[in-house]
Amino acid sequence: MSCLKCTCGCEKRSKEELQQVLDATDKPDVFIKNPIAQEMFKKFIDPEEPGVYQASASQPRIKRRPNAIKYLEFMQMAHHLRNNSNEAENNKFAEDIDPDLGDELMDANEKLAKVLTETEENDHPELMEANKNRAEVLQKIVEDYGNKLKVSPEFKNFVAKLSETYKKM
Repeated sequence: MSCLKCTCGCEKRSKEELQQVLDATDKPDVFIKNPIAQEMFKKFIDPEEPGVYQASASQPRIKRRPNAIKYLEFMQMAHHLRNNSNEAENNKFAEDIDPDLGDELMDANEKLAKVLTETEENDHPELMEANKNRAEVLQKIVEDYGNKLKVSPEFKNFVAKLSETYKKM
């Protein structure tokens, strides 16, 4: 038995739970719906304070946020926005992400806003189409950043560690 413990908390999980997390790592749309997998990944990257990348008393310099965490955050925000159509939030998000994806999202947001001002019916075909288009763009963002996450060294190490722990159970 090793004296070093894993930082992600995998040793506290059952074999079935680890299998679910491992299965989620294969597909971005499954991983984004699994909060346990996301939290374990964040803890794997930064066991002390997952998601906090600011200066502290013990660390005068601000820690650089790994790209893998940025990708996960973009995935989380796109997933969140699929169910929440806050125009300001959508536009801010579009400015933060890859320019091509951001432009695509801005276009979808503008089309949706235009249709919303022109129609009063919630089930109007144009409104339904604009909502569908926006949801597709947001899903594309989840998949794009999910694929970037999968090839990041941090995520590959996370999956390798989970696999190793799973095999030892």
